[in-house]
Amino acid sequence: MNKENYNSFFASVTSQNRMLKFVVFVLAIGWVINMVMALYALNNKMVVVVPPGASTPISIRGSFTNPETIEAWGRYLTSLAYTYDSRTIDWQVETLMSYFHPSIRPQVKQNFDRLIEEVKFSNSLSSFYIDSISYEKNKMLVKGRQVIAALNKPVRARGLNITIEFLYERGKFVIISWQEVESGG
Repeated sequence: MNKENYNSFFASVTSQNRMLKFVVFVLAIGWVINMVMALYALNNKMVVVVPPGASTPISIRGSFTNPETIEAWGRYLTSLAYTYDSRTIDWQVETLMSYFHPSIRPQVKQNFDRLIEEVKFSNSLSSFYIDSISYEKNKMLVKGRQVIAALNKPVRARGLNITIEFLYERGKFVIISWQEVESGG
């Protein structure tokens, strides 16, 4: 074999190896950067929650929620609980029960079962008109008026102050406590 041919072939192989090493190095750096960014994205993901009836996009990050989130959940949950008729109350209560924490669900279910029986027996309907919604960290106060009408009975109106304690569990709105107090009139 000619020495010059051997040296040119060896130089060619060495330059090809350098190029291959460079490409492998660049791919490895790209893979490491991709993994770091993927882990960062998984740890800092944003949960976007839009309850039914919300008119603006709302977001939750960790334990932070914006005021629109609280107001939208307050409107939605109180409409499920206090705006009903004898045909819709079953699915409304079933939907509302899915938001309660499992530890208090049986007690609340009993109260709503009594309400379902009463509504179906009297063939009544109810509307709830919200006056204001205020909140602190994990506590919401909804003030409003409930108007109840039943067949062969006079229309009854009452003011309600509803206190809802809540938390976010894995991006889901969970009710811990629900208390209502009549405010007159």
